[in-house]
Amino acid sequence: DKDGAIADYFNKSIWSNASTSVGAIYLNGTLYVNPPHTRHGAYPYPDEMRHGVYSVTKSLVGALSMFYFAERYGSEIFDEKIAKYVPALSNRSEWAEVTFAHALNMVTGTRGSDEYAMLFHPVMSVKTAEEAINNIAQFGDGRGEPGQIYNYVTTNYFVLSYALQNYVKQQEDKDVRFWDLVRDNVLKPIGVENFDVLHTKEQDLQERIPTLGYGARPTLDDAAKITRLIANEGEYKGSQLLNRERIREALGRTEWRGVKID
Repeated sequence: DKDGAIADYFNKSIWSNASTSVGAIYLNGTLYVNPPHTRHGAYPYPDEMRHGVYSVTKSLVGALSMFYFAERYGSEIFDEKIAKYVPALSNRSEWAEVTFAHALNMVTGTRGSDEYAMLFHPVMSVKTAEEAINNIAQFGDGRGEPGQIYNYVTTNYFVLSYALQNYVKQQEDKDVRFWDLVRDNVLKPIGVENFDVLHTKEQDLQERIPTLGYGARPTLDDAAKITRLIANEGEYKGSQLLNRERIREALGRTEWRGVKID
C-alpha cells in the first residue's frame, strides 16, 4: 500500500448493528445455546467456531491450571512465593511477599494496568517470556500490600505462568511443560485436548509458555466442558482432576468471602 490507498481502513472502527455473538447457559447439567449469528447470517459450522476470549482466559486457563496443580502437588502451591520462581523479581521488594494465590486473584499490590503502555508494549509485543518478565520487573510498587486490594492487571497472570513453569520444572524435570501436564491430565480426559491457547513467541517451541491472562480460543464445547468440570468441583466420572477445596473457595461455597475491590 505504497500510496496509502487502504491505510485509513485500518485506523478507524467500523460498527455493525448485526448480532455477532453466541450465548449459552449451563443449567442443571444441560447446555442451552442460541444459534451464533454473523454479519452475513447464521454461522453454518457452530461446533467448529472458535471464540477469542480475553478475561475468560484467566478462568479457563489460569484458574484451571492452579486447581489442577493444587490437586497434583498439594494445596500449598497457592502459598508459594512468586519471587522464588522468577529470578527477575527476586530482588524486587514489591514482589517479596506475593504468592501464587495473590497473582491468581490479582491482589499483588504491585503496579500495573491493562493500558497499552503497560500491557501491549512490554508484554504482548515482545518475542520471549524473558523479555516480558524483565519489563514487568520495572513497573514498581502499587497500592496496598499483597492480598489487600484487587486490581485488574493481566500481567499478574503472565508472571504466574512464568513462576508456575519454573515450579513444575523443580517438581518434575526441566523439560516438562506445565501446560502439557494440564492438557494430558485434565483436558484430554474431559474431551477438549484441542483447546487452543496463546503462547509466547520463542523460536524454540519447548521454551514457550501460555500467556495465561488472555488469548484462549475455545469452541463452545471446550468452554462448556471446562465449565462443567469446575461446576462439579473438579470431579469427572469418579476421578478428582482438580482440587475441590480451592474450587469451592472460588465458587463462594466456603466461608471465604474473597478480596476487596477498590
